[in-house]
Amino acid sequence: MGEYKNWLPAGRTGQLAMSRDWMNVLGPGGKAAAWNVPAEALTNLGSSWAAAQAALDAAQNETTRAKRLRLLAGSLAA
Repeated sequence: MGEYKNWLPAGRTGQLAMSRDWMNVLGPGGKAAAWNVPAEALTNLGSSWAAAQAALDAAQNETTRAKRLRLLAGSLAA
């Protein structure tokens, strides 16, 4: 069987979705206990995911705002 090395989504949105899916697998009623994942690790994972999602949201908002301002400036100059 050949190795499949391209398993991680390329974009940040996809990577965060994948990590959220893993949190759901591990979370309450999930596999964490069976896989001996410490509760502190789950808490840290959730905190890290929330911080990464917030940073991505902020970056996307800044990018969107900058694009709108450029479009507005272009239409005002015309």
